Amino acid sequence: ARINDAVAPQPVPFLVQSKGCNPRLTGSPAKVLLTYGSCDRPGDLYTHFQTSRRIEGQLITASTISDPFVVLEIDEPLIGDWSVVPEGNLFTVIWTNKTGETVLNAGGEPAVFGVFDIHRSVIDSVEPRAVSSDILASGTDSQEAPVASSNGTTMMTIFIDIKRSYTSGDSQKIGAVISHGAAARRTQLTRTPAHQETPDIAATA
Repeated sequence: ARINDAVAPQPVPFLVQSKGCNPRLTGSPAKVLLTYGSCDRPGDLYTHFQTSRRIEGQLITASTISDPFVVLEIDEPLIGDWSVVPEGNLFTVIWTNKTGETVLNAGGEPAVFGVFDIHRSVIDSVEPRAVSSDILASGTDSQEAPVASSNGTTMMTIFIDIKRSYTSGDSQKIGAVISHGAAARRTQLTRTPAHQETPDIAATA
């Protein structure tokens, strides 16, 4: 990694010297938050998902890198994917929580997929500590791959709504949650039976 200082760029060979997976960088005007999972349950040939019990983070400024701290921690390794949005001294973490599994058997070895819903946790970057946490999206299908963006007043989270089936094939549609403070409203962005994936979003003030 490299931190660019106005006077002289400072190379940093290692930000994390412990086990971590799926690193993400999220920036604000004053600081950058690096997050990574604890990788408690890695995926394998038949288990097609990876989960963590904890998301850790480090705050990065032009001249300092904080010690690792716990952004989010739960009792079991159920955290799948996540997205982080900066809002002043707060970071909103949108993360998937494993609620069950879907097993598809094509006559050979069974393939196991996780079923996830989407949670929201607001983290104070000064303390740091969790300020609040709630559920944004849940249902019988799996809500995965969340990405979020905010214009300072309204946040939009988009994700893939997945219904897995060996006989009829997977159905993947893009869903969204529009939130303003604690209030949140879910909507469907795509309604065709096509196979949609890899959503992304950006916001302007």
